[in-house]
Amino acid sequence: MNWTHILRVFIVGWGILLVAVVINVLAQSLGVMTWYVWLKQVTGGTYALSVYDAVFLWLVYPLSLGVAGFGGWKMVQR
Repeated sequence: MNWTHILRVFIVGWGILLVAVVINVLAQSLGVMTWYVWLKQVTGGTYALSVYDAVFLWLVYPLSLGVAGFGGWKMVQR
């Protein structure tokens, strides 16, 4: 493994982090529950989750991060 490979992984990681922050801000502005809020509720003993929250947490959020990682990796491969 050389330094360029490590740098590429680092850049993709920053891209994924940036997308995660944007998604969390959008979710908060739309009133959709984020992982931070849900995990805080779960540790407090509350497991309430609406259908919209569940779709966001279990489908939209992971898919968005996966697409960001995949797209970022494709970009740094050029």
